[in-house]
Amino acid sequence: LYAVAEIDIRGQDVKGVALPLQMGGTVSGKVVFDQAKAYIPDDLTEIRCSVAQLGGSWSAASGSTRVGPAINSMPPVNLNADGTFEIKGVGPSRYTISCQLPAEYGTVWKLRSAIADGRDLIDTQIQGPNVTLRGVTVTLTDKRTQVTGSVRTASGQAAADCYVVAFSTDRSNWRIGSRRNTTARPATDGSYELAD
Repeated sequence: LYAVAEIDIRGQDVKGVALPLQMGGTVSGKVVFDQAKAYIPDDLTEIRCSVAQLGGSWSAASGSTRVGPAINSMPPVNLNADGTFEIKGVGPSRYTISCQLPAEYGTVWKLRSAIADGRDLIDTQIQGPNVTLRGVTVTLTDKRTQVTGSVRTASGQAAADCYVVAFSTDRSNWRIGSRRNTTARPATDGSYELAD
């Protein structure tokens, strides 16, 4: 449940502010696998899906008053045996969808997309609280894209004291935690590898 009220404070006490509680939103769907050669897990219930707030989750307290985006955070949910999931209680914030995998799967499988109504929720975000997204297809893949090369100075020497950055041409993805941006530090011989 959540409640939101806008108030205008102009140096005087404000009384009688009503906070009618409402149900949070729902995001549900199924996890599928885009397999090249890796083994698909037998027990999907070990995989969890969640909606994570943009900008991270933190809180601060002053007496009994707590502020910060952590008050809208929700725990991840485990998949059902058939790969389906349902996340309830999406509050008034902006979210992106994510998957947590056990360590033995996390090095092989990676979240590629979360498609609902023709858009990728990983890039376009979920705006709570009045959201009901059903039939979300979350795709995990074992396929990787790599960009490799080397960094050289104008004189042809290896350059290692720098960063190589790959980023989306879409400015809406220029945010912390975006999967469309990645960095690498070159090795001492100037070589680098970027992987999605």
